[in-house]
Amino acid sequence: MSNLIEVAITSDTNGALWTCCAWDPQAGTQLCTYKGGGTIPSHGFAFINQQFIITADNSKPLLHIWPVNSQEQVSGLRFVVPGKVTSLAVSPDGVYCVAAVSEIIYIWKISSGDMLAMLSRHYQTVSSLVFTDDGSHFISAGQDGMMLVWKLSSILTSTGYSNQETAPLYSFSDHTLPITDVFISKGGMRAWAASVSLDRTCRIYDLASGTLLLNLVFPEALTSITIDNLDTNVYVGTIDGNIFVFSLQSPPRTREYHLNHETLTTKQRFIGHKGAVTTLSISLDGETLMSGGKDETVHFWHIPSKQIIRTMPHKGSITNAQFVLAPKAMFDQETKLHLMANNFKRMIDTQSINTKNFVVEVLVSHPADASIKRGIGNENIGTINSVGMSSETAVGHVNGTIDLNEVEQLRAEVRRLKKINKDLFEHSVKSIFNNGK
Repeated sequence: MSNLIEVAITSDTNGALWTCCAWDPQAGTQLCTYKGGGTIPSHGFAFINQQFIITADNSKPLLHIWPVNSQEQVSGLRFVVPGKVTSLAVSPDGVYCVAAVSEIIYIWKISSGDMLAMLSRHYQTVSSLVFTDDGSHFISAGQDGMMLVWKLSSILTSTGYSNQETAPLYSFSDHTLPITDVFISKGGMRAWAASVSLDRTCRIYDLASGTLLLNLVFPEALTSITIDNLDTNVYVGTIDGNIFVFSLQSPPRTREYHLNHETLTTKQRFIGHKGAVTTLSISLDGETLMSGGKDETVHFWHIPSKQIIRTMPHKGSITNAQFVLAPKAMFDQETKLHLMANNFKRMIDTQSINTKNFVVEVLVSHPADASIKRGIGNENIGTINSVGMSSETAVGHVNGTIDLNEVEQLRAEVRRLKKINKDLFEHSVKSIFNNGK
């Protein structure tokens, strides 16, 4: 098993045998099952650093976490959330968890359990949350037909310092019916974002400029979408069980393009599902398409021939099915994985956030380049022009590493500046009162 490059993760609405399951896509055999988490809603599954699986519960206000090499959940932690989660995402660095409860989006820091933000720009249930591959932004889409692009750093830096909610970077409201799925290609904010809706349209946006590139109108309501790794073909699943493919190598000259059953040839269809196609995923080599549907089956398709090469029956409608790179620890049952996490808080502690996220400007010299300045206390920013440093926050993920001595020096500098600030405040207060006398 250790030679597997990819595994397939699936879940269904039954949940009697397991909450989710990892499969060998080549042989169709079970590799590992994860139990005790109920059933998972669509878009309610995510990985934390490829070492832990986190899922939402379809019937309870809980999140469940398993090590990838164990069917038993992480003990000693209880992730209670404000309500039943409708969609879930984790930042690629494993630092932040974003979850939607109906139309409200919550952001937690996994290591501390602190609720960092609560966003309420949607007015109907949020059905999908997706991060860009660099973790700098995420997209929320809902039954209100809106797709919002959020800049994570703007949300985190404004929390606790302003009563005004952070506005999204972009707000797309082109769809007229609920959005059912969202896909972001690779490339950070230079990538494409594609959405599908029950209004039969697939809309592709350029995230760098926030403009609509292409609007594809299909003959059936759309329920799922994926794009291959080369960004050459779009695959959409429909409510009637069809899977259509559209080539982006020779796009139409018009921004809006209508397709019908006559123009969609047999070379552009995958026919095999007997109900709505709920999820789509493409293997790393681009040769295999995995689809799950309400007909309780997961199909593996050979893309060049459009033929089914394997079918895995389930006990309920498929809610999640995706290819993921095989975690190394999945095949080593002896490895003990440790998760730095705390119970999720159900409210934003403004006073605590203001204390922990005390920000000062500090110039840090670096052995290789004295002009480099480091970002500390915000794990997703990387190298920046100023240093936001917390007295209780560890070093974030930046370009390069900072040794422990340097960290202690920075913390000492923060304590010194805090003391100076306190002394200045006390001196000013005493001067004012003395002059008043």
